[in-house]
Amino acid sequence: MPDVDQPSLFGLPSNIERVIQQANSNRITSQLKTMATAAVAEGGWDRDRVAGQLQPLLQLWQTLTTGTSALKQGKGEAGKRAGAMPVDNFVAMEAEVAHGVVLMVNAALEAVNRVLRGTDLLTVPVRNIATTLAAGIVPEPWSDKWEGPESPPIWLQAVVKKKLAIDQWLETVERGETLSSPVYPNSMFNPSVFLNALRQQ
Repeated sequence: MPDVDQPSLFGLPSNIERVIQQANSNRITSQLKTMATAAVAEGGWDRDRVAGQLQPLLQLWQTLTTGTSALKQGKGEAGKRAGAMPVDNFVAMEAEVAHGVVLMVNAALEAVNRVLRGTDLLTVPVRNIATTLAAGIVPEPWSDKWEGPESPPIWLQAVVKKKLAIDQWLETVERGETLSSPVYPNSMFNPSVFLNALRQQ
């Protein structure tokens, strides 16, 4: 009698082992990240150590937002007019979501930066965000807004890229050219809502 049963005996595909291995590795990775966060938190608050860990991330955010419209609210009233098309409404709402996410991240990183420079007091929310980022994890309040890449630098780059793409799309809505050029779901925060709006168009 074999030690391992064939997946076909249970009506499962032959590659089910890979799925199990992937699920196990995801679970282990999640546990390791939790341990890393706990290790950073247990180490106590060492401003110099945390500053060294977060300086590249803070510089990245500065680079991403300096000289761009990332922190500015996209201008547009087309989606707010009475009788606006569903996709126009979607773009206007998506622009508000994008602006809200970017402002939330900017406020959090500015607060962390002030604490690390010694110009502000350490609070529990700032400490939580700083220790989570120092452990290489996207803070939960951020991932609640948009569940993107697991790496904070890649997450930040993706958020700014989406924000700028949505602002450009909002400009086409203002010109009455909402769907005149290709639309990419990966540039949206809520692509499923877009598909629903498109069906109603």
